[in-house]
Amino acid sequence: MDITAALTRQNHPLLERAAHVYTQQMIWGDMDAFGHLNNVHFYRYFESARISAMELYGSFGSEGKVVIAKSSCKFLRPVVFPDVLHVGVTLSRLGGSSLTMVYTMVSEAQGAVVAIGDSVNVFIDDTGKPTPMTQGVRDRFASWVVPEAD
Repeated sequence: MDITAALTRQNHPLLERAAHVYTQQMIWGDMDAFGHLNNVHFYRYFESARISAMELYGSFGSEGKVVIAKSSCKFLRPVVFPDVLHVGVTLSRLGGSSLTMVYTMVSEAQGAVVAIGDSVNVFIDDTGKPTPMTQGVRDRFASWVVPEAD
């Protein structure tokens, strides 16, 4: 865990369960004609958090390719410039060839969760068929699993 992520979790209790936190400075050009963050950029920021997490924990390259089988986002509050967004990442499921990442996006300006989302990430072989995760990947991500809240 890097020091920035630790400080982010400490400063934002809404992210205390996150295994990884990615920080994204909102970009002016990411707003739409209605003056708020366009919905597609929520997915892009989730993607950046996912890639950051997977790079940090070494699940790219020699340990397999990953594709997204499903993704979703629940938009809770509009986000306007300027803002800094923190995306907490956890896992709700660690399967044989897939894992489900859960994203919690917190706005610094609002001090609130502005979006939640998830993605089903499937490990594939060179032919594009699902393949089991390596034991190394499973071991690195096992501690990230957080049961869904009731």
